[in-house]
Amino acid sequence: MNSVSSAGARIGIDVGGTFTDFVLYDTQRRQLAYHKEPSTPADPALAVRNGLAALIAQNGLAPSDIGVLLHGTTIG
Repeated sequence: MNSVSSAGARIGIDVGGTFTDFVLYDTQRRQLAYHKEPSTPADPALAVRNGLAALIAQNGLAPSDIGVLLHGTTIG
């Protein structure tokens, strides 16, 4: 796993009631990418897992390229 200082990518996730939003910052390429996944209220982890897989694949990354992952939510 990469250390925070050498991480190639950082991901933020906002789990909401309707959509789960993702933002990726690739520190090596200096690029931002976004993904919006329909939320799955019965199992919020499902939307997180599906969205992460899509975001990583769309940007040509491997899971090991992710050095930082932050999560927030507006659901209670």
